Amino acid sequence: MMFFFEKKNQKTSIRLAPPSGERSAQRLKVFCFFSSEKKLLLACLLFWVPIPAQAQNPAGLFGSPSHYTEPTGGAVYRGICAGCHMPAGQGASGAGAYPALAQNPRLAVAAYPILRVLRGKGAMPGFAGTLSNQQIADVVAFIRQNFGNADPDPVTPDEVQSLR
Repeated sequence: MMFFFEKKNQKTSIRLAPPSGERSAQRLKVFCFFSSEKKLLLACLLFWVPIPAQAQNPAGLFGSPSHYTEPTGGAVYRGICAGCHMPAGQGASGAGAYPALAQNPRLAVAAYPILRVLRGKGAMPGFAGTLSNQQIADVVAFIRQNFGNADPDPVTPDEVQSLR
């Protein structure tokens, strides 16, 4: 498949052309906010480029294509959260703003991080469909008890369930 990009009036469209010799070409329109061709290209690569089977499940993070299987809060953090919030929870900025979890007073109330993990906000996706109540409770407890945060109250799967 070959990609062709066309930009008109703040809209970027993608035309997918089959290998030469085939007649039909599929045309998909994608609206690009803030003229972000880099994000558009990344989306194309993620959704249309075949990935070798071994690369589809790095480090065994998924037991099935739609659920993480990491058994502890620390493992969930390292496998999912650290990519944006950084390994030491210091946060980052660049393509987006990823808030620091280190010494974050908002984490004192357990409902705040539980809701962020479940529903997401801004650039952060929600994980309600890919993490169990136990995994969410574990990762929230991990974040609240590490990175200079000292919130000793445990988070239970029942609390997570009540906020779903």
